[in-house]
Amino acid sequence: MVLSVAFAAFMVNVDNYIVVIALPTITASFAIDTGAASWISISYLLAMVATMLVMGRVGDRIGVRTVFIAGYVLFTFASLLCGVSPGINWLIMSRVLQGLGGCMLYVGGFAVIPRYLPPDRHGWAFGITSTAAGLGMIVGAPLGGIITQYLSWHWAFLLNLPVGIVAGLCTARVIQPEKRASRGKESAAGKFDVFGSLLSLIGIIALLLGISGGPERGWGSISTLAYFATAIVFLSCFIVRQGRLKDPLVNLSLFRNQSFVCGIAASFSVFLFFAGSDFLLPFYLSQTKGLSSSWTGLVLTTYSLVYLGIAPFAGRVSDRMNPGSISTLGMVSASAAFLFFGLTLHRSSMGPVILFLAWLALSLGFFFSPNNKLVVDSIPEEDRGVGIALFWTINHFGILLGICLFETVNSAVLPGHRISDGLQMHQTGTSAEVLFHGFRNAFIAGGIIGLITVVISSLVVRRKNRNDRAVHPDYSQQYLLSLGHSVLHRSGGAANRFWRQ
Repeated sequence: MVLSVAFAAFMVNVDNYIVVIALPTITASFAIDTGAASWISISYLLAMVATMLVMGRVGDRIGVRTVFIAGYVLFTFASLLCGVSPGINWLIMSRVLQGLGGCMLYVGGFAVIPRYLPPDRHGWAFGITSTAAGLGMIVGAPLGGIITQYLSWHWAFLLNLPVGIVAGLCTARVIQPEKRASRGKESAAGKFDVFGSLLSLIGIIALLLGISGGPERGWGSISTLAYFATAIVFLSCFIVRQGRLKDPLVNLSLFRNQSFVCGIAASFSVFLFFAGSDFLLPFYLSQTKGLSSSWTGLVLTTYSLVYLGIAPFAGRVSDRMNPGSISTLGMVSASAAFLFFGLTLHRSSMGPVILFLAWLALSLGFFFSPNNKLVVDSIPEEDRGVGIALFWTINHFGILLGICLFETVNSAVLPGHRISDGLQMHQTGTSAEVLFHGFRNAFIAGGIIGLITVVISSLVVRRKNRNDRAVHPDYSQQYLLSLGHSVLHRSGGAANRFWRQ
């Protein structure tokens, strides 16, 4: 069962990286410009992120098993449509369907783990899933290169057919149908909020378009401001509507859960600076170190190799220790790694780069699995599907914001305010110090964001604990009595009889 979920994460990651590598070949095949080609990736992301909340609630109603298996079916069928696309418009529409299937695999897969496994195995399961996702990152890029070089770009999608069919059949076999009582809210509990779904869909799409196009169009341009204004209006109406409905699409009481809020905030920050570094490091290695694309890919593999070794172990540890403490430690360590790299990236050797990648992988290995367990275990069973969908929706916004933030901070010191201008500067050899200054600013900003999130989360936890003690003034006495009862109960029959007397 866990392997079926892990394989979904592996397949989605492999496909994403293969498609990224195949984009230049697809662009040449259809004789289109890079602006049109970018929609091959944008359409997939829009469809996946914009429908997550809806799919989360659908999973709560009809069962996460059904959503998960349907995700395999739709993702595989859409891959077939992508592979036989006769033109760019067909391919973009097929990628929309593939994004919807990927959304169902994300939401359904992560909801399967807490629905079918006991709590003391959640960290272990998330550790395996994180390992599979990391393995997909390693395999995807070289596999994409082999496919586009020796076959054709069509096989970047057609390769999913046999894999998706076998995985879907195995998943249907190993994951048993859910009992109606275990699905949380029944479909008869209330009507599905169709109007609220449309509000969230339009608002999220507008926000995604505003963020993703901000660096190119300009953050103060009319079109960017129009996208943000549309997002604010529709998402505000959506939130107001959810607060008034008896059976809302998103239960706003989730945000009263301190573990849920802190876990999502931490995950948002980590995805923000991880995506930013993932975007910026290839530019750093090519512009300041002069590495070729193949050597850049080889250096970046350091992260994945270390992460693969640590993620399963961190998942098992989070089942035995407080996952909140483990993920906080991982986040502090990751923030320190960013600050370290920002202060040492000007050195000529490759040592700081390798150390940064290994340090970051070790830190995030101890963050993702424990934090996933913390967030998922804090969601009530009846809202688990939509809670996980909300979690991943916010994470994807963190990815987009991270790329935009790192690009903006790094480019602020460059002429023309574009990263591509830095490559020109490097080739002419005029101002290497300016390049280092831009990269340093971006990575230090990432480290500061991580530390600020840790501080805010700690203050929230401390305030909650203080409020708990204020509401229950005899909290410490009750805790000691409870602890004493536990010790005596386990120490033997005589002590247990004494306690009862």
